[in-house]
Formats: sequence, C-alpha cells, structure tokens
Amino acid sequence: MTPISIESALHAHGDRVEAGDWDLLFRAVQTRLRQAADSMADRLPIQDCLVECLDAFEQLRATALREWHRPAPTPGSTSLERHAALHDSLTSLPNRGFFRTLLDHALAHIQAERSALAVLYLDLDGFRAINQAHGQAIGDELLKLVGARISRAVRAGDMVSRLGDDDFACLPADPMDAAQLSRLARKLFDAVSVPFRIGTLEITVRPSIGIAISPAHGATTQVLLERAEDAMYRAKESKSGFAFFD
Repeated sequence: MTPISIESALHAHGDRVEAGDWDLLFRAVQTRLRQAADSMADRLPIQDCLVECLDAFEQLRATALREWHRPAPTPGSTSLERHAALHDSLTSLPNRGFFRTLLDHALAHIQAERSALAVLYLDLDGFRAINQAHGQAIGDELLKLVGARISRAVRAGDMVSRLGDDDFACLPADPMDAAQLSRLARKLFDAVSVPFRIGTLEITVRPSIGIAISPAHGATTQVLLERAEDAMYRAKESKSGFAFFD
C-alpha cells in the first residue's frame, strides 16, 4: 500500500477529504507501526507498547469509518431519533438497515482494494421454545444478554448487529483466513453457550453460526447475507456449531 498524505488527499478532492482517503491514511500509519513493532522484537517492553498502540489505532479507524458511513440525518431529526433509526431498540446494537449500509460500504472498499471480508450469521437454537416456556419478557432479556456477550467476544473494531428476532451478525473489521474465522466462530459459540442467569432461572441456549466470505461467496450485501444464513442452517442441521458456505 502506498502511503498518502493529508495534503495530497486535499489536493485530489478540492480541499474535501473523503472516507477512502482517511482509510488509506489510517492503514499507512498502521503499516508503519507494524514495521516498528517488528523491528523491536528484541526489546519486548517497547514492542508490547507498539502492539497496544496498533490495537487502539484499529479501534479508532473502525469507529471513524462507521461514523463516515452513517446515513445522513433527515432535516429536523434529533440525535436520539437518528440513533433510534439506526439501532435495535431492545439490544441497542446496530439494526439490520444500518448493518446493510455498512456492509455495502465495506464491500465497495474491498472491491477497490481487491481484498476480502467475511460475515458471520448467528441464530439461537431453540429460542422459540424458551420464549414460549418463560414468556416474552424473559426472551427479551435473554436477547439483550446474548447481544452483550457477542459484543464482548469480538474486537472493538468488529461490528455486531441484531438483524431481527434471534438473529445476529458480525462483520470483522479486517480480512480473516478460514482458520481465524473458525477460531472467532468457536469463541462466539463458547461465549453464548455459557448458561445465563435471569432472575431465578438458569437458561442455556446455543448458537448456530454461518460464515460467508466475499468475493468467493458473493459480491453484494444481499447475496452475502443469504449465503451466510444458508451456512447457518447447515450448522444447525449438522449440530456442528458453525459452518462455512459451501
């Protein structure tokens, strides 16, 4: 990747820096930090500090990109109204519409960069039976706790969304190979599978997770989500915990 400067970005767009330019700047700094960390292999305290800086920088980059790609507010709308339009009212996670918008932008970015991204689609096995046995209030509380656990299990730069009902999705901030995605899926499976304590109840629910990768499994948001969902159903049928789209 060729580093660019703020000055060159301003010149290219007539004093208007676009999100893609900032992303290039972020990634250029990350590359330099990684090079510095690699060169400090024999000086562990300094290397550890640089690695921590890299992690914090990635969180900043992912947060900034989410803000840049946030849909423009409608005239007269308040910040609370804008937040409500983009987030699930139960879990406060980004909703399906916001997730699709960010996935649209992420797909456009990887096509320009000729890289890859993955979507993980999570569904809770047996959630309907839990809802029927204990009531909607318990079911809603369970969904909130599941959303919180998934969010804690991923990195700060990764995006977690509630797509609706008992369906969740995760969009990792960086490209991952199959082994890394498998580790992430196992981590999410283990995090959700630990029994939940809700009042006097102890409830166990397990997820089925489907994984689809772009461009191999699809180049559009609609296709990629459908294929991640297909993979989720394969995982559910085989009781394997997670599966890749085949």
